[in-house]
Amino acid sequence: MGQTLTNGIYLPDEGEVRCYDGLASNWTTLDSVVGGYRAHVANENIHITSEERSKWDTGVTQAYVLRYASVSLTALGTVAFSALDNTDNVKIGDKVLDSEGKLFALTAVDTANSTATLSAMLIDLSKDSDLSNYYTKPETDTLLNDKANDADAVHKSGAETIGGLKTFSDTVTVPSINGINPGALSLPDLTAGVDISGYITAGVSHNEYTPTVDGWISVTIKKSTTGGALALFIYQGGICNSYFGNTSLPNESEFAGMASIPVKAGIVVNIDTKGANTYIYSAKFYPCTGNV
Repeated sequence: MGQTLTNGIYLPDEGEVRCYDGLASNWTTLDSVVGGYRAHVANENIHITSEERSKWDTGVTQAYVLRYASVSLTALGTVAFSALDNTDNVKIGDKVLDSEGKLFALTAVDTANSTATLSAMLIDLSKDSDLSNYYTKPETDTLLNDKANDADAVHKSGAETIGGLKTFSDTVTVPSINGINPGALSLPDLTAGVDISGYITAGVSHNEYTPTVDGWISVTIKKSTTGGALALFIYQGGICNSYFGNTSLPNESEFAGMASIPVKAGIVVNIDTKGANTYIYSAKFYPCTGNV
């Protein structure tokens, strides 16, 4: 008596004669397997995933191709497959170079009519094909060597510092200057007055002050109405101004004396006062408007 194997196949004993039923069962099982195999082979969709099939059908896995057309092409026109040197998997995004050196991309593919639509021209390699119009590398290097380094050049805009004496052969126009009255730059900047009263002693005194920039000095002294006149002298080199008297300002009872002169930087300014009971009402140095 034979035995039935794990998957239902009957295995007769050696020399067994009456084994028809077991063999018949074997053939029935085999026939079923053959039928299932044929059905499996016939169903091509079960052998790969849907994602793999999509990539296969659309040609996504193939890189974009640069193709050559044996004819001249027109932007936004069409090209026949027959004009291409390679028609394998023609797809949107492929590039086509025509016989004149113009490069296009494919924007649509009509496989039924074996044509493809072209994009606008991407590159025209046919232009400037005459290399005699271009400098050689040695010529280019020579021209570049003749140019100044950017850090060594004066630019048209931006803040920069330059040194050395500069000589201009023509009229120089500076919009900060010619657009206004240049003479106004020598006038005092009344918003930037510096109190110098600490340098001056009222009464019978001689005082000195040395300005650091060009400007103006203005001094006002006052005293009571009694005790005689008062005097104020301001002088630098040959420039001087003074006041002597016993006059008061309108609507005031105290005597007042005022004087002012333009002064140069670095030169001592002498300020002398005289008069009993005098005091410094105001003493200021005003830099010129043009001092920077």
